[in-house]
Amino acid sequence: MIFSFRKRLMVLLTIFLSEITSLGQTPIISNNSNISTPELMKKELKLIPKMSAKQMRGITDRVKGLIVYQTDYQTGFYYFSGTDWMFIRDAVEQNHVVDVDGNYYPTVIIGSQEWMAENLKVTHYCNYEAIQNVTNQNEWIKLTTGAYCWYENDQAKYENPYGGLYNWYAIMDPRGICPEGWYIPVDSDWNILIKNLGGIYKAGGKMKKSSGFWIAENNGAAISNEYSALPGGYRSSYGAFYYIGLDCLWWTQNNSSNDDALARILSCTEKSISKEELKKTYGLSVRCLRNVK
Repeated sequence: MIFSFRKRLMVLLTIFLSEITSLGQTPIISNNSNISTPELMKKELKLIPKMSAKQMRGITDRVKGLIVYQTDYQTGFYYFSGTDWMFIRDAVEQNHVVDVDGNYYPTVIIGSQEWMAENLKVTHYCNYEAIQNVTNQNEWIKLTTGAYCWYENDQAKYENPYGGLYNWYAIMDPRGICPEGWYIPVDSDWNILIKNLGGIYKAGGKMKKSSGFWIAENNGAAISNEYSALPGGYRSSYGAFYYIGLDCLWWTQNNSSNDDALARILSCTEKSISKEELKKTYGLSVRCLRNVK
């Protein structure tokens, strides 16, 4: 009998848990036929390579089903699906997703939707090509292609927990910035979320994370913190940074004109969530979405 990938994975995790103390390393088994688990452990034991996310992404001869233990970012087991590295989720708690940089995001299911519970902070498109990081104000103004930055160009201070700020061209680039199976929401997706959270005049409050990150009145902040919205501010179309601690703005896919696109806005002073057409050269936060029904 040939082991399926899922069965191989289950055996792998069993061996890992039972043998890690004696081996001091991370084991894996190879494909084999008609061999009992003890015999397999004894005769067919091999070692999963341990490496950084950068090293893992640099493997050129990867094949479908290859398993690696990643030692940084979101540590744990990853397998190559044939097109991308996929984090092997825990059998019980599956509420997370990992981007191409290895960044880990908790997720939350609200109604028929599964949303990231943190803002995106990826720095590469899904084909591993770098998203342009533009710090210069004059260069930012002239952009007609995808770019990102950190608030005030200070990654160390603002990447966590606020995430990156992306212009509209980045979110619409055909190379993609959301993890596999996820996408940038359209405005109708936001309408579904708002309905599931009690309507336009309550949803904004329920989306907010009630914490010390909001530096002014946090009107309507929910206790549940399911969506966990934080006030990451934005970068204006002329390159200046504004309102961290006060507002959070997210892009939608909706194109309004050659120059403008639709964004959703959450303010510390409002219980509602509003929308506005903004220049595509604004730098806004991003949340990715996956439909579960």
